[in-house]
Amino acid sequence: MNIIIIGPMGCGKTEVGQALAKSLGYGFVDLDKYIESIEGQKISEIFEERSENYFRQCETQALYDCQQLQNTVIATGGGALCYARAQLIYCIKLQQLPIPRSMWTP
Repeated sequence: MNIIIIGPMGCGKTEVGQALAKSLGYGFVDLDKYIESIEGQKISEIFEERSENYFRQCETQALYDCQQLQNTVIATGGGALCYARAQLIYCIKLQQLPIPRSMWTP
């Protein structure tokens, strides 16, 4: 089972995620750092040189990639809170799992 932590920018998702992962004996992934390693650029550079839309596509793909992991705490970026429902539905669809009814309501 994976645990995905979402919240506004600067609220401590990474710090809490690392502590939670350690206490559970889980792995830990900071989604923004993961994207930076895949893209070879800092998040700010991706926004500036490519666009927010491109970054959100990378973020969605990264979230899906991380769903393939087991027993991992995943800390999302601050903006992911705005896009999390769409990203999580996308990941569920790709895994061909039923989408929880609660995710359909705004």
